[in-house]
Amino acid sequence: MRRYTPGFAKRWNRFATPAGRSWRVDETDLKIRGRCVYLYQAVDRAG
Repeated sequence: MRRYTPGFAKRWNRFATPAGRSWRVDETDLKIRGRCVYLYQAVDRAG
């Protein structure tokens, strides 16, 4: 995932509306009741 994130962010920034100067995405894959789910949380400077 680390390999694709910078390229994705570069392409995404062309379309994204600016919400602040910096943002990060925390992401993980979980297995709940035998089913894989993708969990993410976007965090800006305000938290």
